[in-house]
Amino acid sequence: MIADRQYKEVGKWTAIHSENLSLIGENPNALRAGMKLRLSCIDGFPVGMEGGTQAVIATETAAAPAPRAAPSGRKLEQNLNVLTGSDFAPFVHSGLDNDGLVTEIVVRLMRASTAAENYKLHWVND
Repeated sequence: MIADRQYKEVGKWTAIHSENLSLIGENPNALRAGMKLRLSCIDGFPVGMEGGTQAVIATETAAAPAPRAAPSGRKLEQNLNVLTGSDFAPFVHSGLDNDGLVTEIVVRLMRASTAAENYKLHWVND
């Protein structure tokens, strides 16, 4: 009823619940009369309510590039088995050059990784 009255859309009850999770708890049915709920502004609603807080205006900044982790050089502790099958040309097919586009990518990635000796490609054609 709150979502319907304040947002003109019943489905927005999840936004109310998420915003007030610490007050209501995991069970949305634990909502009780007298609780003071925080209602976020969604698509210009709610309007005309007292006690609102001014939204903080975010400033746009350039994101710093994520640091790249150096390869650990560790080998896999177990073998990695890749299962594939034909009938998905041009992506995977044992009759194509390099067994198809996706197969070629997987094989090249595995050869370039620390798992180069710990993987096996299996073909199942049923």
